[in-house]
Amino acid sequence: PSCDMMELRRRYQNLYIPSDFFDAQFTWVDAFPLSRPFQLGNYCNFYVMHREVDSLEKNVAILDPPDADHLYSAKVMLMASPSMEDLYHKSCALAEDPQELRDGFQHPARLVKFLVGMKGKDEAMAIGGHWSPSLDGPDPEKDPSVLIKTAIRCCKALTGIDLSVCTQWYRFAEIRYHRPEETHKGRTVPAHVETVVLFFPDVWHCLPTRSEWETLSRGYKQQLVEKLQGERKEADGEQDEEEKDDGEAKEISTPTHWSKLDPKTMK
Repeated sequence: PSCDMMELRRRYQNLYIPSDFFDAQFTWVDAFPLSRPFQLGNYCNFYVMHREVDSLEKNVAILDPPDADHLYSAKVMLMASPSMEDLYHKSCALAEDPQELRDGFQHPARLVKFLVGMKGKDEAMAIGGHWSPSLDGPDPEKDPSVLIKTAIRCCKALTGIDLSVCTQWYRFAEIRYHRPEETHKGRTVPAHVETVVLFFPDVWHCLPTRSEWETLSRGYKQQLVEKLQGERKEADGEQDEEEKDDGEAKEISTPTHWSKLDPKTMK
């Protein structure tokens, strides 16, 4: 259930391990014992919008409050998975399946995915952030709900997904780092041990209802229509300006009659 640097390298030979890592506790062995394993088949999917698309609801969640404490961080594992029927159809043959479907099988590990954030162009990172005593409550060591509040707040701020309706919060792993002294937003953060808790919530309970989904779809379609109309008006305005400028240019470029030219004053 635990790993130091040497054990982690032995188990996961292709895994990048930061230099300040020193300990990992795999609490999933308690969350999912052999007698009660995790069950697949809970359908959930994520739609990643373009960064220029505005959310229909104002996001007031605070990611990095002034009192953010770097001793603890909470991250979430948001799982996207097909239904059990689709999982079987895509990864193994049923009696009624045609041959072309049998030729395109996928490994189950490719059908189960996790939503992550991107740092820079190609560095994946778990979604979450630092604990805030004022927003999440004191003493995360003794009160397990404190870091759950941290995870809900930071996930809402980063993705717009509201995890407050999740009913199960499995504590998947705890990872510890020796963090050196650093400067964060103008204040000095002394050297410390940071504990990062990875939660595995039942995010499939956050799926919108049919009516909520239709309302969302209509809202984004209307937003797109308004944006296209605004761009069209802007383009028409620019075209009018160009035509006006062309007219002025034609007036300016009309040649002066030779009888009005004075060679002494010409340049």
